[in-house]
Amino acid sequence: AGEIGQSQLKAWTKGREAEIEAAFLGDKDKTDLSHWLYNGPGDAEHPGDLGYWVGYRIVKAYYLHA
Repeated sequence: AGEIGQSQLKAWTKGREAEIEAAFLGDKDKTDLSHWLYNGPGDAEHPGDLGYWVGYRIVKAYYLHA
C-alpha cells in the first residue's frame, strides 16, 4: 500500500529520523533485537516495533535508488 504498517509510528518518528537511524546503526550487529522488534507497545521514549519502521525506510530507499 506504500504506507508504514504501524501508523502510530508516523507521528512519533517525524523529526527523529536521524536519531533513530543512528541508534539502529549502533545496534545493527547485536544479536538481541528485542529493543527494535517484538517488543509490544513500548513506551514514550521508544515505541514498540520501531524496527519495522526502520525496515520500511531501508526498503523504500533501496527501491527509490534501484
